[in-house]
Amino acid sequence: MGGRRITVDVYGPHGEGRIASARGLTAQVTKGAKRRPVPPTSGGYRFTDIGNLDLEIELPERAVCPGHTRADIGSCAPSHTNRIEDCPVVSVTLTDEAVRAQRALVEGVKSPKRFSDRLVAVSFEENTAGV
Repeated sequence: MGGRRITVDVYGPHGEGRIASARGLTAQVTKGAKRRPVPPTSGGYRFTDIGNLDLEIELPERAVCPGHTRADIGSCAPSHTNRIEDCPVVSVTLTDEAVRAQRALVEGVKSPKRFSDRLVAVSFEENTAGV
């Protein structure tokens, strides 16, 4: 969870496309992680499997795409829907160079360049199987 390693993309409902995007963000961990005694250079938190991990990420105003407002990010269409596909989709990606190095180590490869540094990608994907 090193600084400036978070990407947030917000996509509008019904295939509208990207309505906000920001890279190089930092998160405040509010729950589900313990401070390491000596933070490594790749980050300062140890994630545990106990409970949820809660992150607070501030999306800057400049991240909102032209023609949209911050209110659009949290607005569903129609407004009183219970269907996920009627609401914006938020995708959060965390990256860390230590992930790349760990993947290379596990694969027994000396150069980690061919591996992704993405730790987690969280998003909603509509289930189109059987449609």
